[in-house]
Amino acid sequence: MYGCERSGLIKAFTQHVLHRLKVPEVARNSSVRVTFLSRETAHRNVINEEELLEGLAAEPKVTLRRVVFNDKMPFQKQLTLMQNTDILIGMHGAGLTHLLFLPDGAAVFEL
Repeated sequence: MYGCERSGLIKAFTQHVLHRLKVPEVARNSSVRVTFLSRETAHRNVINEEELLEGLAAEPKVTLRRVVFNDKMPFQKQLTLMQNTDILIGMHGAGLTHLLFLPDGAAVFEL
């Protein structure tokens, strides 16, 4: 996060939450793990979402996952998905708060 990239407080908070919720650490593989944060709301949706996902899925070294974070998905599962993400893509808004739980070296693409 811009301005907080060297914040020990942010890092400590993230590690504490992940530890207390027993979110497992996952080993990286050779593909780039891209998570697209989709919305199922009336506002702030990506108009060409399917086209964007098709383009990303066509890349040979990309593992693509489309997720919707809502009350039907447990918070621990949401954090596990974030721990398994190299690039997070999502619409501007509160859903991107999950970027706190991305692994070191991950990137965010905010639409």
